[in-house]
Amino acid sequence: MDERDIRLSDGSLLTVKVNFLTLYMINKTNVERLSQQLDKEQKKEERDEEKILDLQMEIAKYLIYIILRSNGKKIDEEEAMLLIPADSDEIEKLLNDFKEKMEKLKKKEAMKM
Repeated sequence: MDERDIRLSDGSLLTVKVNFLTLYMINKTNVERLSQQLDKEQKKEERDEEKILDLQMEIAKYLIYIILRSNGKKIDEEEAMLLIPADSDEIEKLLNDFKEKMEKLKKKEAMKM
């Protein structure tokens, strides 16, 4: 899979990769449900920007946690929250990159079946 780096708040680069541990942890942390909530909020005519930002931050926290854990790094959810980029564009990029990776992986799995 192709890789892309996201700059975290501590200055380090996070490479967005997806593996089977990533998928397992996504199921355990309800990221999929939060992502669906975010999509619904973004499609509303009367958008609540604060709620959208809160959902993005929550998803970003879990994604950083999941990506680092699935790549063998020891981290907890609070430490992941500290690493969320302050720039909302970086958060958006992280979410979009991760969605793309997940869609590709789901398509591959569907083709195998």
